[in-house]
Amino acid sequence: GPAITVQPTDITSCTTTATFNVTATGTNLSYQWQVSTDGGLIYTNIAGATSSTYTVSGLTPAQANNKYRVVVSAAGCSSATSNAVTAKVGTNPVVTLNLLPNGSYNPLTFVGLTATVNPAASYIYQWKRNNVIVPNVTTSTLTKTNGLTDEFGTYQVSATDPISGCTGVSNIVTIENNPLFANSLLVAPSPTTGLLQVTFYSNTTDVQKRSINVYDQKGARVIVKEFTVFGRYSVMTVDLTGRAAGTYTIILRDANGKSIATTRILKK
Repeated sequence: GPAITVQPTDITSCTTTATFNVTATGTNLSYQWQVSTDGGLIYTNIAGATSSTYTVSGLTPAQANNKYRVVVSAAGCSSATSNAVTAKVGTNPVVTLNLLPNGSYNPLTFVGLTATVNPAASYIYQWKRNNVIVPNVTTSTLTKTNGLTDEFGTYQVSATDPISGCTGVSNIVTIENNPLFANSLLVAPSPTTGLLQVTFYSNTTDVQKRSINVYDQKGARVIVKEFTVFGRYSVMTVDLTGRAAGTYTIILRDANGKSIATTRILKK
């Protein structure tokens, strides 16, 4: 006689279809799927549902309490009846990607991308920049600390319900350079207690040699540090730790020593 080795399982579908499967052993097996609309008291045969799989089409929330099972038979032998299972309709969440206050930034501006999901629940997030996955970010917010330092481009996020597997995909948000900072030497934090991030927007993406020159209030050069920069923005690090408090002048020079940009910073 037949023996069921793999039972069908409950399904939460993000579409209007759900497919049940059963695995059984025996010879000359036949299958008949049944449905109960009263919570499992009375089952009726489903016309045409006579294989090891059965797909419910046109699934609606009203069918969430229906129960399905399959009777497996072998000619001249007893039959085996599977466990009763259900098919529920899941909902793909609606994901909205918000960028505040606008889409134009310099690399030292705090940039935050936040996903709002409806309905509210615990989701698994996947972020993409220029259609490439941003690694190691599974939360609803993407900030500079987890991958958004000077990375301009298009961003999108998906949210997946770990229980139902239903996924929603957000709108696309573009982050671009703020032209107001095109020729500015940007230093942060300001004021500082020591460690600085210095950057300058370049009109070319070529590899370039740069040097940071730091002068104290008396005009003496206290730091000179050379860098090789790549792309539009490259962050250069300068450390004033241990230096006296006061105002310092920072001059960015090219490979030939020509001054490109100047700014001042307060050391506390």
